Amino acid sequence: MHGHDEAWFQERNWAAGALPSVGKYGYPGTPLGAALFRVKPGAYAPGDARNGAFAEFADAKMLKSLNTFFVSRDIRQARPGDLLFYFQLEQGRRFTR
Repeated sequence: MHGHDEAWFQERNWAAGALPSVGKYGYPGTPLGAALFRVKPGAYAPGDARNGAFAEFADAKMLKSLNTFFVSRDIRQARPGDLLFYFQLEQGRRFTR
């Protein structure tokens, strides 16, 4: 959500204007400040912005469980901006030799 100015594009070696900035907010000037990700379960309450319910970082588990909603398993229903989550089976196994 950072503004995409000339310096931002140069840091990434991208052509200027290749990716437009988010129009509604200029990070960190959002209603929640820099802490954009819910990291504690529950419905939003007015004090959440100050009580640690939101953070600047969330791992995949927090993103999936607290910051998104399920749309479909059908990839054809995906739209620009949608997140895709993958489960890597081999990461959950212990390998013995």
